[in-house]
Amino acid sequence: MKTKNTGLGKGLGALISSLEEDSKEGEYQVIPISKIEANPNQPRKDFDESSLAELAASIKQNGILQPILVIEINPQMYQIVAGERRWRAAQMAGFSQVPCRILKDISEKQIGTISLIENLQREDLNPIEFAVGCKRLLEENQWTHEELADRIGKARVTITNTLRLLNLPLEIQESIRQGVISEGHGRALLQCSEKEDIQLLWRKTIEKKLSVRQLEDLVQNKFKSKKSKLNSKQKFDDPVTRNLLENALGCKISLEGTIKKGKISLHYFSENEREILIQKLTNL
Repeated sequence: MKTKNTGLGKGLGALISSLEEDSKEGEYQVIPISKIEANPNQPRKDFDESSLAELAASIKQNGILQPILVIEINPQMYQIVAGERRWRAAQMAGFSQVPCRILKDISEKQIGTISLIENLQREDLNPIEFAVGCKRLLEENQWTHEELADRIGKARVTITNTLRLLNLPLEIQESIRQGVISEGHGRALLQCSEKEDIQLLWRKTIEKKLSVRQLEDLVQNKFKSKKSKLNSKQKFDDPVTRNLLENALGCKISLEGTIKKGKISLHYFSENEREILIQKLTNL
């Protein structure tokens, strides 16, 4: 049973164009499910059971519309390169065999790249899995964000913003992976400059079940509060000391900082005032 395959996506189709089986390009053959095994290095680790059940119901109704990509690892034994989710759903649907495309002369790096791209093109991938996959593809292939975006059919800004989630502490990344908080919450937390603030607001978000907007407001309030404290320190003034210096030097004095650390500025408003001030300072 052979037919033409469609819908592999721009990037994936380009990658496998030179890895076709000996038959005509795009054709496939049916292989018993018992002769196929999962790739132990599959980048995707989480398979939602309810989502698989939905796919299994669709497969029962419509069949498998996109063949599974495999390599032959032993005579009549195959390993999945891309399509493990379809393979799992087919078993759930009670299928005994599935349509496959057998890739020839493919390297381990190519297998990893194809698996990653196929997963990244899925809409139900959680944000952390997506970010980790993007990072791996960028590092292994030396692609720019723009090149990766073109290969997986995503906007460049989507990739850049999602990659920033990997700057969050690991426990916060895990809470996004598990759906405890959303990607939007993660982006809001990234606006904090202090690790302590990130941890504090993350816990508060979970405890109070804060929306993304509520968290953003808290982040902004935290930022304004710190800025206000910083400004109040910078505006520190000691009138007694300032008047003493102004009388001694005959110029305007301004003080900034705190009693322990700061800056004393001397002001002049003409060349003559500058020369007089220099003379006074050098004669002290």
